[in-house]
Amino acid sequence: MTFLEFAQCKRGHYTPIRPMAASVPGNERWRIIEDEPEFFVCNECKRINELEVDGLKVFPTQFGLEPYNTGAPIRRFDISLPCDEELNCTPMRVIAILRADTTVDELEREKSSWRGRALSCPSGHAQDFPSGWE
Repeated sequence: MTFLEFAQCKRGHYTPIRPMAASVPGNERWRIIEDEPEFFVCNECKRINELEVDGLKVFPTQFGLEPYNTGAPIRRFDISLPCDEELNCTPMRVIAILRADTTVDELEREKSSWRGRALSCPSGHAQDFPSGWE
């Protein structure tokens, strides 16, 4: 059994984000990076939500999460969504959890189903998704 940390969207759905921090000491391939992306996509409602690392909840899973657990059926993708306000803006970083065998084309189709309102790029520009980034 593997323990993962889950984020909760505004509608109450849970999405796995990463392995439980306490389960990874000394294992370099499971190293938790403190600089997590700012947002995650809810697996249920497909809305982009702000990631509150302090609010993550721990739940057990049978299979884990790629790339942390080799052979897991789902994978964490760290996606960059560019800001269209300025050419030199840092992209908004979003965590998406998809099937481990998701192709680039499938990822692009999945992105078209995501929604977000009043999101901010790292430079503070407020935008909605999909409009503003497409």
